[in-house]
Amino acid sequence: MVSTVVGLFFVLVAFWINDVPGPSDRTSAFAGNGQTSAPVDQPVEFTLTDELGSGEVSEQVVVLLNGKNIGNLTVDAAYPQTSMKVAEPAPGPYSYTVESTAIFLDGSNTVSYTGAGQGMINVQNGKVYSLRGSITGDTWFVSIEEED
Repeated sequence: MVSTVVGLFFVLVAFWINDVPGPSDRTSAFAGNGQTSAPVDQPVEFTLTDELGSGEVSEQVVVLLNGKNIGNLTVDAAYPQTSMKVAEPAPGPYSYTVESTAIFLDGSNTVSYTGAGQGMINVQNGKVYSLRGSITGDTWFVSIEEED
């Protein structure tokens, strides 16, 4: 009988230990009232920039983060550099997709390229990320790179 009581005691202690929030849990208990609340990740703000490249006349870029359109960047002779502030709910890795149209001057002719790019960026508060483009054959590749 004593063994049964001691056994039940240890089983109840094991269940109680699993229910106590620890330092690695995502919830915290308020003292005395038993309520819990999930801590909210701090939102992050960062900057996306774009500028005219060598021989480039203009460029329009649509940027998607995790499949959500976060905005457009446009550069041309009147505005050779542009940027936009972006706010996301939490820091961490985000997938991006960019779609771009760029016009280049080739001698006295203009050449238009439609391009795209995909990748991952590790979003951190206050960081600056630049759009970079490169031409390979007839293809315009665009990426987002973190600035130092």
